[in-house]
Amino acid sequence: QRNHAKLPVGSAFFSALLGLLSAALEVLDGIDTAAASGRAPEHDQDAALNVDILALRGRIAKQRFVEARATDDSRIAHLSDAIDRYEEAYEAAGANLSLRYYPGINIVGLLARADQSGVKTNARASFTTMIEKVDEALDAVKGSEAGFHWWQATKAETAIPRGRYDEFATLVHALVNGQKTPEERKREAAALDRIRQGAYFQTLPAIDTCSADAFVLNSFHRQLMEVWNVDGISDPKLANPVMVLRQALLKRHGGSLEFDTTILRTIDRRVQQGVFGDEGPAPLKWVLKGIERAKSVGAVLAQDPYLGWRRIGTGFLMRMENGNEHHFLTNQHVIGAGIGALRIRFETVDECKKSRISSLVWLSEAHDAALLKLEGVPDGVPGLEFHTDLPELEIGADPPRVYAIGHTNGEQLHMSLQDNELLDHEGDSGLPPTAPVRLHYRTPTRPGNSGSPIFAQHGWALIGLHRAALKQDGGLGLTLSGNRHYNEANEGVSISSINSAMLSSAGFSMKRATPD
Repeated sequence: QRNHAKLPVGSAFFSALLGLLSAALEVLDGIDTAAASGRAPEHDQDAALNVDILALRGRIAKQRFVEARATDDSRIAHLSDAIDRYEEAYEAAGANLSLRYYPGINIVGLLARADQSGVKTNARASFTTMIEKVDEALDAVKGSEAGFHWWQATKAETAIPRGRYDEFATLVHALVNGQKTPEERKREAAALDRIRQGAYFQTLPAIDTCSADAFVLNSFHRQLMEVWNVDGISDPKLANPVMVLRQALLKRHGGSLEFDTTILRTIDRRVQQGVFGDEGPAPLKWVLKGIERAKSVGAVLAQDPYLGWRRIGTGFLMRMENGNEHHFLTNQHVIGAGIGALRIRFETVDECKKSRISSLVWLSEAHDAALLKLEGVPDGVPGLEFHTDLPELEIGADPPRVYAIGHTNGEQLHMSLQDNELLDHEGDSGLPPTAPVRLHYRTPTRPGNSGSPIFAQHGWALIGLHRAALKQDGGLGLTLSGNRHYNEANEGVSISSINSAMLSSAGFSMKRATPD
């Protein structure tokens, strides 16, 4: 979708329904009905809106194709339907070249997918002809639109099938950093030098407000992943610009990234094969460190008499000061009344092996924490070490970022890199040493994330154990320190406070990480 700010309410509402494709189609049908009855005559008068509405139908068909299983007989039909719909939008654009390149590039991408899948289509133009037409349209409007985000994203897409990776990288950087004055371009050149020196993820430089927002970057990233099969991993030549795009997404309000177990395993396998060499790009290094952390995260399984083993929560393997191995930390409420019928599975490393629980080592209702001893774990599952210091919260400054890794809604493991903020914590409140120290944060946690580890952005430092989602309407809302107030938050308990209580009551300790 493009030019979304111009769409009427009904069409804009469509954007929120992309995960509900049938509902989205009903919205578009309603818009068409209103236009036909004369209640919305502006649709017939505005060519841009007409092209957008037609292209949105292509978007629905494209998403159905992407989400269909490889064995689904309807998959090819969805692909053909998507091409047909985008061709309708392309024809509706007429001689308006600024409207033609968006449906055009989607036709190009889908024709490429059809060729990869060995599918014959009834497309009116060949891949070669269509990509040339898209190039012509982009070049024709370059003078007026070269600084616009959709133009930059589309131009970047045309570079992929031709193997123009340097051009792709240049356009991604332009998209991320926006349109600059000559003075800004000089500063940008210096910033690119810092990127090459490996400081991009660590420093997270500010990005101009004129840059592409989360909607644009999310759309572009989704197109790369779903249509062009560009994951930033399979082809090392694309790794740096794709990871820079992902870093920019994390900086945007509302930006989101998710890696499931399949992607995590693929990335890890590529690393083991030495695909990226010893000196990978800095953004990639940061993501790889998070993936290494994900190996320590396991699903808590319970057996259903009808459904078999199902995921009921999350936890993670911890290293212990005394050298004992196979200790697993999760929530007290996750294990419930007993541990005998539970199993632990580290799916990033081994999706089949289920580890038995040999004993309950320590339990705290106040901290909502339970430490379990496992009989064994698959090779390659590392234990985590915790950090004692919580990120500083400065009044008036941007909140620090935190990240959760867990089994959302009982599904396979997800590493969510979203618009996460540490809202507040009790680290400086002078609580007794053994009292639970709470953290409040915004992360995309849902049922099944109970027991997930919470990591600080810098160095993926383990700081918390997720336990609940909170909501309070009216009044002053939620707060821990009194410095910030909010109506919704996720709550966790600092690992350091859990360890202090464990050391006091049981005499043993989890391992602290060495300060950077």
